[in-house]
Amino acid sequence: MPDIAAPADPNTGYIVYTGGSWTLYGGTSGAAPLTAAGFALINQALVARVGHRLGFTNPSLYRILTNAPNVYHDVTSGNNCAQGPDCTNAGNVYPATAGYDLATGVGTPKIGAIANYLAPPAPPVPAPRPLPPSRPGPALNTGGSTAPSPTSPRSGGTAGGTVVPAPIPTGR
Repeated sequence: MPDIAAPADPNTGYIVYTGGSWTLYGGTSGAAPLTAAGFALINQALVARVGHRLGFTNPSLYRILTNAPNVYHDVTSGNNCAQGPDCTNAGNVYPATAGYDLATGVGTPKIGAIANYLAPPAPPVPAPRPLPPSRPGPALNTGGSTAPSPTSPRSGGTAGGTVVPAPIPTGR
């Protein structure tokens, strides 16, 4: 009984360059490496995000199916027979149906969705907010004098003159 499905039709299969020419492969010769590569990507994401690998896959596959069924493409048409004498024996042909079936299991895995379900990516770091526009402040005396000017608010003058910062207290 299958747990998951992968494209395996030998008529459409996987085109592979080998031995100096292009060859069409199908069946488990194409589906198994595709599936292994997908789960290698899931493991890579898990190690990067949470520091561990998936391990024995079946319990996780069925837990995910129960809690997040949208991580699989449910295959609902076709059957497990490509060609040959086994297709004439009705006991060897299983139809794809909604949900779990004997032809495609739970369906084809969405590799990225499974990785994100098992170890959600960190939320993006928000971009820094720009500072509010600066408001013009009082002008500083740059003429070298440290004494308040006669128009400084501290000297009882009118606002708009030169402002000199007060000395820093010594902590007594």
